[in-house]
Amino acid sequence: MEIIRVEIERDTKNKKYNLSGEDSIYGGIDIYKHKHLGYSEPSKNSLIRLNLNFISSVRGEPKNIFRLKRVNGKPYDTHIAIAIVLATVMAIIASYQILINGFMENISLSIMPIFGIGYFLIIEIIARITFKNLCKKVEKIMTNEGIKFTKQ
Repeated sequence: MEIIRVEIERDTKNKKYNLSGEDSIYGGIDIYKHKHLGYSEPSKNSLIRLNLNFISSVRGEPKNIFRLKRVNGKPYDTHIAIAIVLATVMAIIASYQILINGFMENISLSIMPIFGIGYFLIIEIIARITFKNLCKKVEKIMTNEGIKFTKQ
């Protein structure tokens, strides 16, 4: 945990793994990318964050467990709300046009809600890729520091 905190507190020029973070309301540390799309300062409103939590288990034999959990940020929630509204509006418009003008003439309008669903899928794919990259960076830090761990 201390190794991750040291990386987070480094200056921008000295960052080795491009990570920033802060204490989490869920316990542990929320980690996110420091530089995003070429910006030099971290964005406090990242799409997703990686919650790193350290748990000690004493059942049977003592174990130290790192938990990595995805935490959605405000931009993620905003984009999902936009996708839902877009799909709903497109479905209403398509339904209205089909009812007024007939199904056979406006059959192509029935695919309009797919744009909202496609927008949702794009945001979800970006969030999953970001989550996996953050997990790999934490694993790389632990490997480079000689910390033994197992994936679950």
